[in-house]
Amino acid sequence: LDKNKIKNMITKAASTTGYYGGCFSYIDTGTEDPSLPLVISEKSAEIKQGADIKLVLIDPVNVSPLQYNAIDPLKENYMVPQMWSVVGKTVHHSRLIIFTDNDPPVLLKPAYNFLGIPQAQILWDYVLHWNKARSSAVEILDKLNLTVYKTNASELLATPQGIELLDLRMKSLQRYRNNSSVLVCDQETES
Repeated sequence: LDKNKIKNMITKAASTTGYYGGCFSYIDTGTEDPSLPLVISEKSAEIKQGADIKLVLIDPVNVSPLQYNAIDPLKENYMVPQMWSVVGKTVHHSRLIIFTDNDPPVLLKPAYNFLGIPQAQILWDYVLHWNKARSSAVEILDKLNLTVYKTNASELLATPQGIELLDLRMKSLQRYRNNSSVLVCDQETES
């Protein structure tokens, strides 16, 4: 387990499964022809005491099914690929450990490459709703936060630069408008 870093492989397989719905670990026995079934017995020429066996994690984007039973649901191998293509190399299913989560319905299995529904896809809807709720809450707070500035409007409009002075006053108010600032206004005519 330590030599092959199995703990690290399982950790990476779990995170990959969350993003892609599954992943594969190839049982590398050093064979030249991975399309042949892997025989696990005492008489196996590939797996014996002291054999150098490695587990190689394969990203699911590099794997696609080649051969599977899609016509007879009475068989045990219905919708279970028997042969896989790993970037053009044919690999027998017995040489792959398949990690999956959130199995889709049988009819959708080919759409998910015979793996599971990615956790990221399941959670995406919750993320969208959360973002919408978060932005709506900010909009509500903005609507509730309205400042009314009372002044003598007729006097301002009667002065030649009254509108400009009002604009300057409003820009100043906007710039310093928070709970840590101070605003000075006329005690008699403004509030």
